[in-house]
Amino acid sequence: MSPRTDWDPDVLGVLLAPMEGTKLSDFMRSALASGLGGITLFAPNTPTLGATQRLCAQIRDAGADPIIAIDEEGGRVTRLFGHGDGFGGPPGRPTDTAPLTQAETSRHEGPLPAAAVFGRADDEDLTARAGAALGALLAELGITMDFAPVADVATNPENPVIGHRAFSSDPAAALRHAAAFTRGLHSAGVAACAKHFPGHGDADTDSHLSMPTIRLDRATVLSDHAEPFSALWTGEMDGAAAVDAVMTGHLEVPALGDGPASLSRWSADLLDEIGFTGVIVTDALDMGAVTHAAGFGDGCIRALEAGAHLLCLGSPLQAREHDLLTAAHDAILGAVGSGRLTREQLRDAHQRAARCQRARRVTAPTRPASSDLEPLVAHLWQVGDEARAAGESSVSAADVPTEQRNERTRHIDTVSTPDAVDLILAEEQTSVDAVRSQAAQIAELAEICVDTIVSGGTVHYVGAGTSGRLAVLDAAELLPTFNADSDVFAAHLAGGPSAMFHAVEGAEDSSAAGAALIAEHCGGCDTVIGLAASGRTPFVRGALEAARARRLRTGLISANPSAPLAGLANVAVLLPTGPEAIAGSTRMKAGTAQKMALNALSTATMVRLGTTYENLMIDVRATNEKLVERTARILATATGIDADGARAALRACDGELRTALVILLAGEDPTDPAVRESARAARAAAPPDPSRDGDPSGIRTAAEELRRA
Repeated sequence: MSPRTDWDPDVLGVLLAPMEGTKLSDFMRSALASGLGGITLFAPNTPTLGATQRLCAQIRDAGADPIIAIDEEGGRVTRLFGHGDGFGGPPGRPTDTAPLTQAETSRHEGPLPAAAVFGRADDEDLTARAGAALGALLAELGITMDFAPVADVATNPENPVIGHRAFSSDPAAALRHAAAFTRGLHSAGVAACAKHFPGHGDADTDSHLSMPTIRLDRATVLSDHAEPFSALWTGEMDGAAAVDAVMTGHLEVPALGDGPASLSRWSADLLDEIGFTGVIVTDALDMGAVTHAAGFGDGCIRALEAGAHLLCLGSPLQAREHDLLTAAHDAILGAVGSGRLTREQLRDAHQRAARCQRARRVTAPTRPASSDLEPLVAHLWQVGDEARAAGESSVSAADVPTEQRNERTRHIDTVSTPDAVDLILAEEQTSVDAVRSQAAQIAELAEICVDTIVSGGTVHYVGAGTSGRLAVLDAAELLPTFNADSDVFAAHLAGGPSAMFHAVEGAEDSSAAGAALIAEHCGGCDTVIGLAASGRTPFVRGALEAARARRLRTGLISANPSAPLAGLANVAVLLPTGPEAIAGSTRMKAGTAQKMALNALSTATMVRLGTTYENLMIDVRATNEKLVERTARILATATGIDADGARAALRACDGELRTALVILLAGEDPTDPAVRESARAARAAAPPDPSRDGDPSGIRTAAEELRRA
């Protein structure tokens, strides 16, 4: 992409832009040379640590001391470790290797666990050491600002986006650990940006998709949610823990003011009241909460009007670097021209960001990446594993959302039967939203399943109790629906087949049994997906650990957003279903949500594998009269012929639905032997292929080939 020559340096100075790939384009190089405030790194920029280090050097060389920022919280919010060589331990990919496969680009937990694990361990020294270990690696790479710690207080167990990313549901504990993590980052010279002011922890909506509204009163918001941000800035806990920047969240808090915090002046005014003189950074402005409410360009302008000093524009996964940066630059420049913004505002904002950069000077690394990064990453894994051990040992039933008491159904035993049913169904309805919030993760896991099956492997479900029974049901239903047998999807239930109908006491408590079934049933191309409503079942843990040790790809489906087992999964589907109508009864909405997730996962997988034409099943195994008749109806629906014609076509094609479908779509006669032979040849030339966009089944391609023949 060619460089741009008409950049306005005042505008560029307030922008944190995304970029594509691991090498600067001429376009981005021109922006940096003209005064771009900085770059935010995302997973496409960090395929290996060595590549990241070289990219940071390019960025520094191209610009006048730009900020290089990254979202590296720990847990599943990781840009550096979301695409490495699985969970084989340190160091993860420190240097370049062969190109990454699709499976290897699946995000998973990095060396550090999620903040909630540190909160459960409640060892501030351990949290500080984690921040220091991470800071040392970031500094060596050349990264100058971490969008961490998360200072949100996780008061809503059904929050779809914060959950385990927060240190605690207690404001004091959240503050202590956020301060400790900040202190660790500072020890390495890396700037800390606390997020998401004034507190995202009580939201019930994902701001990546739409605008959350916090409906708490002012006193509660200030005392339970904004307080950690205030204390972090003032250094109330420790002067070394005073954060350098605060990220404003895309969330509305009517008790504090009109409009979202990131786009409204009340948030900056509130920060002024506590004496904050650091940098105000917006959350990514390409998120749904902003684009739906204001549009990207106007959102950039409104953020500056609201007092932001740096605009995080967004991700290269959402739009091209050229498009995002150009749209933001030109919108802001237009606002300056119209008088809506002033150059003084832009220059003041840039100067404040520059002061932050100077305060936390990260010096350019001078040593070779391959020899110096490995011990830093090894130490990071060591600290992370220490935290996992300490945090998991402190987990109790009270920490699992499905075990908590549901205040909405507290008096269910005192109401009428119709009212009791209404209460239960109202809780069940939340399952839909819980599953929808994890749509991206389900799709990501489905892609792994497709890749596994195409490679000749099997997808293994592993679970206990209700979760395991749902897995068995899903795998069993794929046989009549898609003609997919146990070589494609296999389910393993703790306690064996008899546990489908009768509880086998203690079966779920054996991690050794989970590991043993992996050794017995799994090959080198397989994928293992654990199902555990609580997110901590030992049987599932044993299976996932064994799969990880064999370098198999792994997934997890859980109803616990803070699932301890999430760190063992390449992709974790964490369904925020919250407390059950009847405490602990995970056969209820947790089970409903898991079944929905399985439906979406396996069906999307089979569709991509080419087992459907449009939304019609074309691989039905017609083993009884009902299914024979269903096959005829499918053919009639797909081609528009009548039922008798469909039956006759199937008889002529020896019951081969795909062959009959290709012939009829091509407008040919299925009773002609030569046509049937040509149709079978066309099918053989266009077999099902998930990489064939628009026609994974090959039916359209084969029909067109038959027409031409």
